[in-house]
Amino acid sequence: DSVKLYIDGVGGSQTAFLLEPYADKPDEYGTPFWTQEDFNKVCRLIDGMGLQLCTHANGGAGQRRIINSYEYVSYQNSAWDARHRIEHCELPHPDDWARMGDLGIHGAVQPSHVFDVSQEYVDLYGIERVQRFMPWKSMVDNGVPLSFGSDWSAAPVNPLPGLFMAKYRLTLMGEPWGANDDSLDMDQAVRAYTLGSAIDLKMEDDIGSLEIGKCADFVILKEDIFADNWPTWFDPKTFDPFKDFNDKIFMTVFKGEPIFEKATA
Repeated sequence: DSVKLYIDGVGGSQTAFLLEPYADKPDEYGTPFWTQEDFNKVCRLIDGMGLQLCTHANGGAGQRRIINSYEYVSYQNSAWDARHRIEHCELPHPDDWARMGDLGIHGAVQPSHVFDVSQEYVDLYGIERVQRFMPWKSMVDNGVPLSFGSDWSAAPVNPLPGLFMAKYRLTLMGEPWGANDDSLDMDQAVRAYTLGSAIDLKMEDDIGSLEIGKCADFVILKEDIFADNWPTWFDPKTFDPFKDFNDKIFMTVFKGEPIFEKATA
């Protein structure tokens, strides 16, 4: 019941579509795959078929083009529970946070990617843009429905590193990132990974929270993730999000049945 589209590429190859040029290439803005007019047309067609739009965008100009089209179809077609999404949504411009919230556009993001922030990102985007990279709290504060996912296999499938990044925003540079504190508290982060993702999938009646009538999907962990002691779990100099935290999982239960269990559980 959904369609995946792409508006741009990624920052590393300088194909993410930016509002301002790349810091190291003043004439390069990235590569948009659609003109505004053509994207309006395809979004109107898909929305008119009652299908959810899920569009990849890493650059601010790409995200704005998506927002423009989603707004366009909201006026052109009959209103319905669309829950159109922007996938990744890494560099939304501050002027567009409230627009997303007002239009009910969902941000489907992958918090573990904040760990990838390095000097390369500073060279690509410049310090000002990198400081507002992945502005989760700002998005939430502006009413943007937020969901978290793994982006497997580009990032670890285990959600614990993502929860850690949502709270502490640790980067490859070994420091928290963001001029403004865009970290989330653990309640917000867990909700984005669970009920937030279920809502994005239009499956909140079946999964996403522990309630009578829903699937009994949950994990039992070795540590209390709501305690503020995560930094004691690992060595920040050797932290590997693909390996660390795997030992924290005692049991995984899916539809009420254990599908993973440690002998020590």
